[in-house]
Amino acid sequence: MIEAKIDLENQREVNKEDVKELFNKYKFQGDIHSVSSKTGENVESVFETLGREIIKNSLKKCTSCEKFYPLELKYCQFCGQKTR
Repeated sequence: MIEAKIDLENQREVNKEDVKELFNKYKFQGDIHSVSSKTGENVESVFETLGREIIKNSLKKCTSCEKFYPLELKYCQFCGQKTR
């Protein structure tokens, strides 16, 4: 989850602790990332985390050729090894 506008801390209408409580109540997985598009604080970090999560959830590393292939394939598109 991304918490935006951290540069406007004194103008927040939602308490950070309330957000954490809601996050835990509904069992959201992941972390809360605090960013500011105005200052650029933590923006790069969020994109890096997002990229890693996309790869983790959509690609798998082949045990034979060690290249990444889409999870839905039955064979590695690079070396042809059966994936399941």
